[in-house]
Amino acid sequence: MPLTQNNQSSPALTHSQTWSFSVTRNISSLNYHHPHITTIMAVDGSAPSSPIPIPELTKITSEACDAALKNTTEYEHANVGEWNSQIINTVLKALIAATAPSDSTTPAPYRFTVNSTIVQQGVIDKSAAAEGAQNNAGKRGMHSASGAFWDVNRDGMWTFKYPGAEERGLDVVVSVTWFAVV
Repeated sequence: MPLTQNNQSSPALTHSQTWSFSVTRNISSLNYHHPHITTIMAVDGSAPSSPIPIPELTKITSEACDAALKNTTEYEHANVGEWNSQIINTVLKALIAATAPSDSTTPAPYRFTVNSTIVQQGVIDKSAAAEGAQNNAGKRGMHSASGAFWDVNRDGMWTFKYPGAEERGLDVVVSVTWFAVV
């Protein structure tokens, strides 16, 4: 999947830290069958430090999606808000618990935002599927873009496509953003 980044140092900032404006664009067809993971790269090309290891973040997010959608067999518009809330709250609680300092008087080292998007796969005649492939039936494309002004060495973003949603006629994309507290 393409990842485009535009970094520009700000001359107005004179701190010793490198600050930049970063934009990511994730352009993908939601018929991708593997988890889609993206992190914003630091100015020097290295990945920013994640508050918890990416495999653990993947596990937390997968388990949150599994729990929210455990009895779901198809898209149900009336339940989407509840599913999104459950996914978001479960991921947030796990992130806060995993990064909380052992001393309760010490402030939390990160602030987080979590976004969950649930898309219903379209229902079309399978014989009219894209490129004639049966597994492309009912697929929709999605374009998502995010921008941030942050410290690229301490703050970051991660995006995940939940692989267990497709069998339910859904696509679920979860994004986590973290900001180090100064």
